[in-house]
Amino acid sequence: MSELSSTEAALTLFVEAMAGRYLHIRPLASYDGQVPLSDFATQSADAIYLPEALPGNRRADYRVLAMQQVAQRLYGTFAFDLPRLLATGAALGDTAPPEDASRTGNLQQLRARYRLPWLYQTLFETAERMRLDARTLDRFPGLLRHYAAYYATSAQGPGAALEDTLPQGVTREAALSLGVALADTLQTFAAAHRHWLRSGEAPAGPGHSSLYHRNAEVDASVLLADACYRSMTAHLALPQLQQLADAQPRQPAQTSADWLERKARLEDWEAEQAGLKTLLMNAELLDPSDVDAAENEGLVGDVKPEGVSLKKIAKTDDGLDPDALERRLAMERAAMRHALGQDRSLARSYRYDEWDALAQRYRSRWCCLYEEDLVPDPDTDGQALAARVRPWRDEIRARLSQVKPLGYVRQRALEDGDELDFNAVLDSRLEAAAGLTPSDRVYSRKDRLQRDLCCAFLIDLSASTDDPMQLDGDEPLEAAISEPTEAANLRDPFDVDYDEIPPPAEPKRRIIDVQREAMLAMATALENLGDEYGIYGFSGYGRECVEYYVAKAIGAPFTPRTLHSIAAMKPRRSTRMGPAIRHTTNKLLASGHAMKLMIMLSDGFPQDSDYGPVRGDHDYGVQDTAKAIEEAEAAGIRTFCITVDQSGHDYLSRMCPSEQYLIINETAELPAALSKVYARLAT
Repeated sequence: MSELSSTEAALTLFVEAMAGRYLHIRPLASYDGQVPLSDFATQSADAIYLPEALPGNRRADYRVLAMQQVAQRLYGTFAFDLPRLLATGAALGDTAPPEDASRTGNLQQLRARYRLPWLYQTLFETAERMRLDARTLDRFPGLLRHYAAYYATSAQGPGAALEDTLPQGVTREAALSLGVALADTLQTFAAAHRHWLRSGEAPAGPGHSSLYHRNAEVDASVLLADACYRSMTAHLALPQLQQLADAQPRQPAQTSADWLERKARLEDWEAEQAGLKTLLMNAELLDPSDVDAAENEGLVGDVKPEGVSLKKIAKTDDGLDPDALERRLAMERAAMRHALGQDRSLARSYRYDEWDALAQRYRSRWCCLYEEDLVPDPDTDGQALAARVRPWRDEIRARLSQVKPLGYVRQRALEDGDELDFNAVLDSRLEAAAGLTPSDRVYSRKDRLQRDLCCAFLIDLSASTDDPMQLDGDEPLEAAISEPTEAANLRDPFDVDYDEIPPPAEPKRRIIDVQREAMLAMATALENLGDEYGIYGFSGYGRECVEYYVAKAIGAPFTPRTLHSIAAMKPRRSTRMGPAIRHTTNKLLASGHAMKLMIMLSDGFPQDSDYGPVRGDHDYGVQDTAKAIEEAEAAGIRTFCITVDQSGHDYLSRMCPSEQYLIINETAELPAALSKVYARLAT
């Protein structure tokens, strides 16, 4: 048996090379969208979903299944344009389509034109698989042997099983004639496809042969499926056809295939919106009294009327102005997130083992971690964060400036040292032989002059970091707000003494606020020191969704975007530390530096929804985190954990050696504690 976990990493690279973009490879069970995955398009906006295991030992079958999904993106399955095909005179369907189809995709509108949409969908998907295989192997002939081997062992060929296509509520006897015809059609399709794979000869006849043309488009599959549908239903009496039509279909109203087609349409709308914005920007720069609008602005009319906004003139092909188009885009994006789940197109996914302390073994490739850049939040002011850091930034810089260099460099031609510098001695003798005064700088010595250190800061972004922090001397919030006198009439501006009204209380500072300030202060100090460093945050929910955020990558320069990325750190979900530590370990090892540090900032113990056999069992998470830290130490990385959790001794003593963790009493102590820890680790 072939398992997806054993080939996922290589398969991800293969898919990225073929698709020209990164797509996650996920097991079918991890899909969390609200619409079901289609058997034909087992993919979402950012991921391809495959079975966790396949029979036999042919790992290449996964390559075929993945390539069939990629081919739908490459060769226009989701770019199907129903209005364009109808405009050519094509007569599709055997019933009147619904009048309102504004919120449905073209593929769904196509199915709605048939009394038996499940039958048409089966025929279309079978024909489309054949077309996509032909296009794929024409472009990538090296895959032919994998496709031939896959279909040689596949019991169904490119079509579905008969039992999977008959609707619920329809007995096999009632649909016998149709069922036999469908089975024969699918077998014919499969036989023709296998013959083509073996011989390279396209099947004879105008129907199948159209699928194997070098540049065959999705329209060929649509038309062939329509012809087969009409042939199969032509002999059915109307009552029998109606009984089949009234039965509840197996095929749901909408599937992932329909939404992916809608996503392709959304991308066209976004491109259209960008074009409208460019048009308006250019047109607003022109003097409307001197410019012919139709010729220069691409608008309808001669001259823009006075006082009329260009937004009212510029229209899309559907007659929408830019504001209406923006509203339509926002609605479609929201609907797509609901249907297909969160879009992680900008992230990359990684698999990591997890230590099961109960079984005393690793769970292989158990956790899926998503790494993505922290996107600056327009509502967060990075400059305000920098202003809060400024008062104690110099103190941290001064403390870190005392850190001695770590690398030894041999200095030559010195007046004193631990060894003779033979080149300097030779030069001295030559000078003496030439009658010159010989130099007495003939020694060499090793001095600490260079730094070869890299540090990764790993910050807990769990929901609990949203808790307010309590500083020494803080008054209770209620005591800080004085009530107005009973005689005051707040509705009468002349009856209020504004000097007596206290200013509004500032919002309480949270743990995450101090974490951000500490990291920004450390970043500016390390920039001055010259050490390499990276700043990362982690959160997530469940083993299939560990989130890893990059505020500053190791080796990347500190830029204004870095400042705003740190400011964008915010509380998120749970604290699954093991995968985050293992991922950070790999980053440090890849940096190539002689000395590597990992400093973790957290406000509590490791926990997640499924971090252990029983929810709320914290021992499992502590053991896995301890194992991840042990792995980092074994790889030559010095680790340290700082927490503000006053009960931290209960679990940190089991996760880390006693000298490798620190519990601080007040969150405000974090910046100073962080600089002290770094100075100690870096020497």
